[in-house]
Amino acid sequence: MRKLRLSILIIMIAGCSNQVDQATEDKEEKIVEEIEEIIESNEEFYKLDNNKEVIKEIKKKDDEINEKFYEDTYTYDNPFVVVNPYGNSPLSAYVLFTTDEPTQITYTVEGKTKDTEYSYTTKKYSVRHEIPLMGLYAGQVNNVKLEVENENGEVLTHDLAVETEDIDSDFYTAEITQKNELKINDGLTYMKPSSGELFGVDNAGDIRFLLTNESSEIFNYNEETGHFILNTVSETEEDTKLFNDLIEIDPVGRIYKAYTYSQSHYDGEKPIHNDIITLNNGNILMLVHNNKDDYIKDAMIEVDWDNGKVLNVVNFKEILPESFYKYTESKDWLSQSSVSQTEDDTLIVSFLNQNIIAEIKYPEIEFNWIIANEDEWPKEDDGLGEKIIESSDEIPISPYDIEVLPDQDDNASTLDILVYDGYLYENEAYNRIVQYRINRSEENLEEITSYHNMLQKNYLSDSSVHLSYDKASDNVLVPFTLENEESTESKIIELNREKNEKISEVYVQGINELRGPIDGIYRLPLLSEDYVVEVLRDEEE
Repeated sequence: MRKLRLSILIIMIAGCSNQVDQATEDKEEKIVEEIEEIIESNEEFYKLDNNKEVIKEIKKKDDEINEKFYEDTYTYDNPFVVVNPYGNSPLSAYVLFTTDEPTQITYTVEGKTKDTEYSYTTKKYSVRHEIPLMGLYAGQVNNVKLEVENENGEVLTHDLAVETEDIDSDFYTAEITQKNELKINDGLTYMKPSSGELFGVDNAGDIRFLLTNESSEIFNYNEETGHFILNTVSETEEDTKLFNDLIEIDPVGRIYKAYTYSQSHYDGEKPIHNDIITLNNGNILMLVHNNKDDYIKDAMIEVDWDNGKVLNVVNFKEILPESFYKYTESKDWLSQSSVSQTEDDTLIVSFLNQNIIAEIKYPEIEFNWIIANEDEWPKEDDGLGEKIIESSDEIPISPYDIEVLPDQDDNASTLDILVYDGYLYENEAYNRIVQYRINRSEENLEEITSYHNMLQKNYLSDSSVHLSYDKASDNVLVPFTLENEESTESKIIELNREKNEKISEVYVQGINELRGPIDGIYRLPLLSEDYVVEVLRDEEE
């Protein structure tokens, strides 16, 4: 079995002393040559090409903004306002101006109620201001209050009117059917359909954010930059869409990186599926399909996001017992549904069609523990079955998604995870949200809390789903979906873990059949604290 472990081997080689004998050096050189050969061969299967045309269009828009800005002098009471600057974020804008002395800017977007107004303050004092204006309502004139404060604490104010266009009449609508009385911490609830546009609603159900780039369920948020990674449509042929573009985009719609992804042995609509995460080292880990045959949803690749180079390939078909796929008619024998990374760099993965959750040492790909039905585990398994941990509690039947929780018990030997567990077969159906605690040293599993009893009575999900843990409130957000012939319907449930009860519910309906059900739900700030706008260049440039 050949596995790509480039990063480990490079560290090993770099750490060797000058006293290493010639035989060892020759052996290491041979290993490096083999790794480079594997990387080169993998490039034939997995490839990310820079989409230069997309970046060129962004630069063209930036040039137009700069040209218009420097044609005049814009001040706080007469700023240059560019709504929807890149044509894909109709509820966002740039507010650009200069001041005579360093100042800090605060804006407040007036809401329909007091708890739906949004404010944002720049981090630094400066004389040139590039303000990302967020949280606008669609199809109306928005009242925005600008406050300009100098370093002496003196404040000037200006009322700004910003008009936006209507969004599509057949777009999603959101209705609050049970309201959370707590304010959503100046943030929005972001919703990502399985196919459709990323959008965000306030706690009154009004849409206050929208990116019109059509994309799959893939969603990744970088807290440091405030950017998103989306998997967008590159081609549409008749009724077939190909989701093989990856973009890094900010809330105002500016695209920073764009790749077109391709791989062999797969001709479906979604060569990237279910999940993408940013690893602790800054690279991207993507769930893809294996590079050997027609089996699907059973591989991962690590990508250097700066240049699109594939650094590592994990093919679970070469790692897990052969009988898992050998005796199944479906090519989707594994159906990896999620991946997360812990602080110590291990991966937590879920395999939906084998009912498995596991912790994997990465990039070595060594299993630390496995949650699975031991009675159903193959006997011929190269010792993997020994990694199954004991549990007297009910283990997941269909683990759709995993969320790693912060430390819950001040014990370094334990790990707490939230699991979305769903089951749908003939007349039996249920779904539940479970908190499990894995004790690594004692090799056992304990169920801490389950929301099974409440959820199974009212909700059923027949699509993929991503739950979300909101650290600020200690609540859990989960989308549940039912589809009918006329529309796509989803319900977003917010669960309070301490009280073990539902505290809010949002009903989301999509009239257009081309828009999919809500797959992921995320509670995020209006803007990241570290998000920076750098659209303006120095005038001489």
